[in-house]
Amino acid sequence: MRKFFVGAMLALGVLCGNAYNTDHDFIDLNDSFINSSSAIMKEKAVTIFGKEYKVYVKNIKLNHNWFMADIIIGDGAWSVDDYTVEQYCKWEDPNPDSYGNKSVLETSMHQNYDFMISSIVHLQKHEYGEMEVIYTIHDNANFDNTFDLVLKFPYEGGTVTAIEALDNDLMQPVEYYDLQGHRLMAPTSGIIIEKQGNKVSKKLYR
Repeated sequence: MRKFFVGAMLALGVLCGNAYNTDHDFIDLNDSFINSSSAIMKEKAVTIFGKEYKVYVKNIKLNHNWFMADIIIGDGAWSVDDYTVEQYCKWEDPNPDSYGNKSVLETSMHQNYDFMISSIVHLQKHEYGEMEVIYTIHDNANFDNTFDLVLKFPYEGGTVTAIEALDNDLMQPVEYYDLQGHRLMAPTSGIIIEKQGNKVSKKLYR
């Protein structure tokens, strides 16, 4: 599992031949996907490092201070050791408050060897408008090969007032344990205990 934060936006480039520079794709999230427990943006076809994947975005939450989402990149035999991910948001608050609230990014394996990016961004208050968070994926075999996946979403009164306060537990990173209580770097096949803040649950990973 790797956690990375970036303070400056990496330049966007163009995919050229077989030499990967920085390629990118955009996913637009409208109001129907935000703060809805059942809404999942399904099967956006995205080409990363020359191969097409299906990208899903779920658990999308937004209020005046937080944006959070899980990004699942499917149809691949991914490994958390193959790729490094950074997140950048122009409106991110770089200074955690007295409660330690800060942005968090984690990568892990989802079901069927899908790659999952769990993102929490602590926002600064600013004027309403369109926002975006950039997730830069590095190919660890050639770190100069990068791909920027950009989530774009509206930040305005009608969007954020749907949920005035997010559960503080949801702002905490997820920790994984086996049934013997040993902490895991990422979930493996079988029944895994997930701990997030004060919430503990069991989940079956296949």
